[in-house]
Amino acid sequence: MAAIGCFLLMSGPPAELELLRKVAATIAVTDVDETHQVLTELGAHVIAGPIASPAGRNLIALHPDGSVYEYVDRRP
Repeated sequence: MAAIGCFLLMSGPPAELELLRKVAATIAVTDVDETHQVLTELGAHVIAGPIASPAGRNLIALHPDGSVYEYVDRRP
């Protein structure tokens, strides 16, 4: 991954990129662990993470309506 201004460019193995292609939006949050707890309580299914990434800790969640979002806490 490379950051150019507010844009992130991704490359990598096809299987990992396939998951990223399903992400509708990336949302900045204060704490990925807290977000994980709230999402699962509300019925979302976390399909990746939380893990460290170059942009910060993140997770990807499948919401009950079928939408997929990435959440990033941008902690150092």
